[in-house]
Amino acid sequence: MTEPVEGYSGPDDVVSHETFLPPDCVGSAREVAIQQETRLGTDHPEAMRAWSDLAQARGEDGQLGGAVELTQRVLADRERVLGPDHPDTLVSRHNLAWWIGSSGRAHDAIVLYETLVADCTRLDRFDRPETLESRGNLANLLGRVGRIDEAIAQLEVVRAEQERALGRDHPRPLATRHNIAHWLGILGDRDRDRAIEANEELLVDEVRILGVCHPQTMMTRSNQAEQIGEAGDVEFAIAVLEDLQQDQDRVLGASHPATLTTRGNLARWYWRQGDRDRAVAMLEVLLVEQVGSMGDRHPEVLRARHNLATWRAQSGDLARAIVELRALVAELTDIMGPDHPNTQTARQSLAVVLKGIDETDETRAIPSV
Repeated sequence: MTEPVEGYSGPDDVVSHETFLPPDCVGSAREVAIQQETRLGTDHPEAMRAWSDLAQARGEDGQLGGAVELTQRVLADRERVLGPDHPDTLVSRHNLAWWIGSSGRAHDAIVLYETLVADCTRLDRFDRPETLESRGNLANLLGRVGRIDEAIAQLEVVRAEQERALGRDHPRPLATRHNIAHWLGILGDRDRDRAIEANEELLVDEVRILGVCHPQTMMTRSNQAEQIGEAGDVEFAIAVLEDLQQDQDRVLGASHPATLTTRGNLARWYWRQGDRDRAVAMLEVLLVEQVGSMGDRHPEVLRARHNLATWRAQSGDLARAIVELRALVAELTDIMGPDHPNTQTARQSLAVVLKGIDETDETRAIPSV
């Protein structure tokens, strides 16, 4: 049967926020955009910025199609009014690539980022912070389509540029190091030792610079558990995640999304340890809490549902697993579209369960949701 999806804290992509908005602010952002356009006119830079803010709010609210559509509109207006090489226009191109990539169209986003980076190089902006963000996002997309060696090589170049411009201890090069360690981990046993070493070195620096309970440090702690657990030390993985959950409960709260994610990862390692009843019971409780805290369409909720269904299948409850996976495929298709990698993964899991085949190395290689 299918292996539960993995729990790595993924690469840290960057969307160029033109205004930092509080959560759940689509309505207020729309009002501001309409007011700015009415007061200043459609072609005023501040009016265009307000519409860009609305696109950002829609994307962060999960309305990826709306974010793409509105960003395309803002980009067309900026190209017409400000010109193709204006910094605001470049920001819109960056954000369009980001939202398209977030919606599952990785190959389309790669083309957009490659063109953007080439234009930034032509404009002598190759090492500007915003260009480095684009290059970093491009690298992560390359990793997501399987070009992991290229992703790591490009991230190493971005890291060197960031450290030169910002210093080794700046948060941005630390985040890039996190991404490098992430992709080394995805390579699996091929470069496991290097991934573990990169995580350990990064963790030492993050504890020193950011503190042991900083969100980024806690992500690295989670990835350290994953790497060493995958190397065979399941007990270590569980111990690290149990300590991490205690810190998250204290610092972030028991219902914080990061805390809930750690509980999901911990359940998965209990499963890997062989404590299947405990893992299933833990995930059932967690799923209820995740829905209450995040809503039933949040990616972590969908991932937990996928894991729970596959665990039921591996435990022999094929009928229930099939019902749950069919419902999950339908919802992912509605939320993300039929071609999104997460939808394809769930569909593949359903096909495996329907065949009723035993767990194989091939099914273990199903990509993460």
